[in-house]
Amino acid sequence: MTDRTRAVLAAAVGQFFELYDFSIYGFFAVEIGRAFFPSSDPLTSLLGAFATYGVGFLLRPIGAIVIGAYGDRKGRKAALVLTVTLMAAATGLVALVPPYSQIGIWAPIALVLLRLCQGFSTGGEWGGAAAFLVEHAPTGRRGIIGSLHQVATQIGNLTGFLFVAFLSYSLSSDNFQSWGWRIAFIVGALLGPVGYYLRTRTAETPIFKEVEARRAVATSPLAEALKTHWQTIFAGICICAIAAASTQTFQIYLTQFARQALKLNSTASLLITSASLAFAAVYIAIIGRLSDSIGRKILVLISCVGFIIFTYPLFALLAAFPTLTTYLFVQFAGAVLYGLVFGVLPTLLAELFPTKVRYTGISISFSIAIMAFGGFTPFINTYLVELTSNSVAPAFWVMAVAALSGIAMLNTRDRTNVAFN
Repeated sequence: MTDRTRAVLAAAVGQFFELYDFSIYGFFAVEIGRAFFPSSDPLTSLLGAFATYGVGFLLRPIGAIVIGAYGDRKGRKAALVLTVTLMAAATGLVALVPPYSQIGIWAPIALVLLRLCQGFSTGGEWGGAAAFLVEHAPTGRRGIIGSLHQVATQIGNLTGFLFVAFLSYSLSSDNFQSWGWRIAFIVGALLGPVGYYLRTRTAETPIFKEVEARRAVATSPLAEALKTHWQTIFAGICICAIAAASTQTFQIYLTQFARQALKLNSTASLLITSASLAFAAVYIAIIGRLSDSIGRKILVLISCVGFIIFTYPLFALLAAFPTLTTYLFVQFAGAVLYGLVFGVLPTLLAELFPTKVRYTGISISFSIAIMAFGGFTPFINTYLVELTSNSVAPAFWVMAVAALSGIAMLNTRDRTNVAFN
């Protein structure tokens, strides 16, 4: 096995684990709401679960700052070993927290603390894996190798969906709701040792080792990033915004909306979303390869324009014709649009920052975007529907975020295949 292949596997397993971990919480929001936020109103329980889901994103910027700076000083490998260890521990403990009926208010408190720990670790995971992959790639293949970062996340999401569908099919409704959801978190925790093993046996990136050899490692990556590259960080946050809002809307919110509001078959709707994720995993790799030829910027702009034009009609179509066929069409259309962004995002961000602050710059940009525009998107979408009594209202949120990302991308230089420094 070559160093590059080992690096791809090591980075991919963490991304798989991160998205599996975070996605199963979103998929089990209904069950978690009943266990930790009991209420006579199902929507209130769901809002509590989604709010806690959002809390997991609050510590992402802190994790990005702390772990990102550590990765720029001590190396990408050391930081990525730390993140996968923290994620595994927090995920396993979520499965063991007793419900509200047994320990009262301590149940949601414990859940929130574990979500904060997960958020801290994933704040340093995404940017580190992106930097690690792209720095291992030759110049003309950064797009395709960087896209494997997001291929792994889609597979992680897909695995989560399939496992939830399997549990939904194989367990009775009562068992599924009372304890069945915990199985998914236990399985997730068991993936941690695999990630740890792969990452401790992977070489540091050649580009970081070169910076170390020149004694050019930043003594304070955070201070340097904020002082010298704050405009790039701001642009990165805005560009990442549509990736965060769109995937949380299509992959998490719409899945629950189909089950709760449209009363579509739970297992069937999960399988449809799973099929869209399988498609996205292949499609994202194709987009990554394409970006090596035509550039990253044009693909992000096409995605933003597509979301502005098509999100409302897609939501309106699903509201007017709440069938599994319509749901399948909407999920695949969403995958086409967000796949354009995710196919280039890890590489695009890595190319924006110099090596000595790359880990920090990517991590801060993505973590703030995912916190502000992703973490609370399911909550915002649910609240908009409740506030307006309009099931199509979440479309306006996605459209507004797409406009913001498009403007930021227009004003950012395309650095496709520009030599790293």
